[in-house]
Amino acid sequence: MKKIFGPLLIILFHAVSAFAGQNIPSEVRAAAAVIFKASDKDGIHEEGFKWGRDTAGNVLISYASPGPQCPPPPGNCQLDFISADPSIDEKFVTIDGFAHVHPKGNANHITMQKPSNVDLAFAALTPPGTINLVIGSGSQIVYFFDSKGVTSTVKLKDFLKP
Repeated sequence: MKKIFGPLLIILFHAVSAFAGQNIPSEVRAAAAVIFKASDKDGIHEEGFKWGRDTAGNVLISYASPGPQCPPPPGNCQLDFISADPSIDEKFVTIDGFAHVHPKGNANHITMQKPSNVDLAFAALTPPGTINLVIGSGSQIVYFFDSKGVTSTVKLKDFLKP
């Protein structure tokens, strides 16, 4: 019995600590709910934001302008993280992370839920320690990733809990 539970507990501990170790502020969780809902209006465009801190250490959320309608397959959806309100970006002292939704798609648009190769390339350009998230609208999974791939996942409903 110990031989089975020992490795299982170690795996479970690492999975939980990988998510908990991300230390996601409540403001980021709330912003994730906003972009998830906005992307689901048509299911074929990306929404996103970046977050960081100001000089006082307050968490700032800078929502991106919505991405264009996703092209039909084999095209990829796109979001450039161009701020909808540049005055927020002017207050950043640090950029702690980026998040965006991979939309659920529809009969004419099949969308990838996990981070794409474009997402991995973007993560390679971010400083070490930057948190990169993709919210799979269809899969209802939040994917944490770096330039090499997915580092951990959590169910969206669990991620959105306070």
